[in-house]
Amino acid sequence: MTSAPTVVLLAAVPGTDFTPIERLCAGAGVPFAEIGRGAPEDETTPVGRLQALQTRILGWAGYGWADTRVFRQDLSRQSVDRRFENWAALRSHETVRFPFKKLRGDSNCLVVACDTLGPTFSIWFRIASMVGYRVCPLFLARNSTESFDQFKKRLTGEVGLPGGARLWLKHILLAMVQMDDLGQGHLAAVNDSPALRAGFKALLADLKAGKLPVPKLPAVEIPHETGRHGGAHGSEIAFDLVTALDEFMAAWPNLDAAARGRRARELMNSYRAGAWLYNDLSDMPDPVKQFRVPLAVASGIERRPVILHYHLFKNAGTSIDAQLKENFGQFWVSREFSGDGDCSAEVRDWIVSEPKARAFSSHSMEGPVPDLPDIDFLPVLFIRHPIDRAKSAYLFERKQKVDNDSTRLARAVDFAGYVTEKLSGGFGRSMINFSTARLASFCPGDESELERALRAMQELPFVGLVEQFQASLDRLAGLVRVWFPDARFDNVQKNSTRSADERLADRLAVIRKELGPDLYARLEDCNRDDIALYQALETYYRGLAEQQ
Repeated sequence: MTSAPTVVLLAAVPGTDFTPIERLCAGAGVPFAEIGRGAPEDETTPVGRLQALQTRILGWAGYGWADTRVFRQDLSRQSVDRRFENWAALRSHETVRFPFKKLRGDSNCLVVACDTLGPTFSIWFRIASMVGYRVCPLFLARNSTESFDQFKKRLTGEVGLPGGARLWLKHILLAMVQMDDLGQGHLAAVNDSPALRAGFKALLADLKAGKLPVPKLPAVEIPHETGRHGGAHGSEIAFDLVTALDEFMAAWPNLDAAARGRRARELMNSYRAGAWLYNDLSDMPDPVKQFRVPLAVASGIERRPVILHYHLFKNAGTSIDAQLKENFGQFWVSREFSGDGDCSAEVRDWIVSEPKARAFSSHSMEGPVPDLPDIDFLPVLFIRHPIDRAKSAYLFERKQKVDNDSTRLARAVDFAGYVTEKLSGGFGRSMINFSTARLASFCPGDESELERALRAMQELPFVGLVEQFQASLDRLAGLVRVWFPDARFDNVQKNSTRSADERLADRLAVIRKELGPDLYARLEDCNRDDIALYQALETYYRGLAEQQ
């Protein structure tokens, strides 16, 4: 009998029930540990430590079990890069040594099962090897029909079509490619059939005898009706890949290692290309898109990093929220506060009550920035030219389905009537130096409102300009990546009522003609401070462009 113990790294698609395998291990006297998605992350227990480590590895790699970003070109390369795997293994092997030994006990082998292990096979292989184990990677797969049915039953409300197709493709393709990189690994069907039980009993017998097993397990069967999940459920490209992967898994036992690796990489590259060209193959429901492991915080960051998005109405706030949701998923949160008074105490309580959240957004949140121990804040807000904002607000409120005084006004009158009523004072500051009032709240004091707003613009780490959206987004991305190096910001504007190609001067000329000279002059006069802020910020971003 060899002195080196063996660990079977047993992976499957998310939601797999490992109970039949656990029973077989118990009958054979082979220790079994499941570190599935629902296992507790109690690091005082061996299983809890392994589960916590798996969560960290997913975070380091930049993806979670249902995270669509895994196939983004930059992250997918990083996730399977050998240097990254070696770094993760070096950082993790001491964490694994004790749990493996504790779970194995007096046995010379151990089975570790996890339904999110497929994307991290190679990292766990290196970790286990570093602590003295021989490793047998084994992926128990289902065909697409069985997997999608399983997702509906076991992951209700979390994954559906087309999200299920992406989830299934992601786990199996990443497992296949990584097994090819390692030069070893096995793919078999998962079910509670006599063939699986017999094959797994033989595998356990090999383990106990000190042999590195070559599992003789049932092959994955191709569905009788390939492509039945296509049509209206998703793009044709997505489900062509589903059919191709079904056929590849069925052919797996009859292919040599070179053919397996070549085909796995062909399918992976097709999926990456589809994800890149077709927005990850098709639109994904928000509940699925938001379920992910948080982006890893940069090394050396000791205090909790928090992004506070002060969502000013019709100042590109919806576009920024979309960027934050894309990066932070369920760790982006939002809420509104009632009343017109100081809500700073409520904001502090909200942040404290959401200890895992990374980004907070609210229309009604105002300055100053909260002061909380052990938290570093990045306040984020955008302003725009007030005249252009007025027209954007009018167009937006005319089509809004909500019913309030402002939307009813927009639907009842033309733009000139809307501006006239908004300037009458009955709608507060919504169209009267709105940005100045919000910025001034960050610098309380005895100075004029404009002076305090200009001081806030100097002191805050970031103030974006809608008319310089790309330059603002680039600067915001640089600030966020100090904390979250894998954060990504794309220039995709949401809730926009104007063409991005229109020049501001042209839009203002149209507005002047629409309002007439007198009303336009009145609107300008009521927003002198906001225009001054706009000009100061526009000068700042123009200066940045000249420096590059």
